[in-house]
Amino acid sequence: MESTKKKIMIIHHSGLLGGAGISLYSLVESLKDKYSITVVIPRNPPGMYKYFKLMKIPINTFNFTLAKITYYNSGDSVFSIKFWIHLFRVIFQICYWKKFIYQNNPDLVIVNSKVLCWMSLVLKHRKSICIVRETLKGKQNDLINLIIKKLLSKFTFVSFLSKYDSLSCGINNSIIFPDYLKLSDYVNTKGKVKACSELKISSDTFNILFMGGINRHKGIDLAVKAINLLKTEKVCLIVAGNDAGYIDGNNKRNVISYLKNRKDIIFSQKIKKFIRDNGLSYKVKWVGIQNDISTVLSASDIVIFPMKIAHQARPVFEAGAQKKPIIITGFDNIREYVEDGVNGLTFEPNNYASLADKIIKLKNNPEMRKTLGENNYKYTKKYHIESIACKSFLDTIGEII
Repeated sequence: MESTKKKIMIIHHSGLLGGAGISLYSLVESLKDKYSITVVIPRNPPGMYKYFKLMKIPINTFNFTLAKITYYNSGDSVFSIKFWIHLFRVIFQICYWKKFIYQNNPDLVIVNSKVLCWMSLVLKHRKSICIVRETLKGKQNDLINLIIKKLLSKFTFVSFLSKYDSLSCGINNSIIFPDYLKLSDYVNTKGKVKACSELKISSDTFNILFMGGINRHKGIDLAVKAINLLKTEKVCLIVAGNDAGYIDGNNKRNVISYLKNRKDIIFSQKIKKFIRDNGLSYKVKWVGIQNDISTVLSASDIVIFPMKIAHQARPVFEAGAQKKPIIITGFDNIREYVEDGVNGLTFEPNNYASLADKIIKLKNNPEMRKTLGENNYKYTKKYHIESIACKSFLDTIGEII
């Protein structure tokens, strides 16, 4: 009976539809048969709201910006005004969340990001889990990291996406909980020609998929600079994801959004200007946020993720689900899941010439492409399918509630 199910509340920090949001959907799917799930997300931006409505997942929403501690690799500096604005919201939201959680009375509360570690302050007498999706910024004994560690230690359990991230943080009450997917959701049923037709992209070019949107830290600038070096090659860069520099709305809201996101807006304008100035418009195709990743994967020959600083890399195993190889920056945090020359290729950080060389290497060597892609599929099945990735996490939930 539904009424006998234990209740789990999952709180998500952002309305943007990205890797963390897709991972949240996968988690809900894994939990919903056994537990009564309440998903709590911001109403705006509406990406997550629309996606969960489309997937028929029941949700609760709130109409304000959730407080966060945005100190992580690719997050805000302590010298950033955004960091302090997000942090000061904690003071005004503690009472709200205490009341909200008390009224809903879940048996377990899960927060879906380290930026919500402050919520351990309102969860003192409840079973709770923080899913850390971010890589450590700076050193383990930095003051902010020590504060975050203290807050994380107050959760019943903390999960990390990799052993590297767990060791970097140094939390005792932790488990490894890699991101995962359903292979059936990524089956290449359309083939390259049909998928390209749907996306209005040529199927005659060597298509390179980048799923980081226009984001300063995920390497779109390196991607377009690499493509600029390959002007004479028959290649196309497909860019999927959010444009962090796009501001919707008008008047007062528009002005506030501009001031708050000024760096992202300037970066976005700079990327678009580089593309125009170098005559790359015909080689770079924007497809925006995709609810169905399988289509853009089907349209592509390889996937790249040229992150500029150590970052979580969901594109690795999404590429693997369709037997596509990955080219990725060779940071230490990805070595558990990407082995250079086995299931993908790595290149030197911030070196777009090296990235271009790796692209050409795969373009000109279909056998290598096939071998790396098949191995990436094996790695995806080894680490990133539900039955394997979820086991420790689900067992932990079963033990604590």
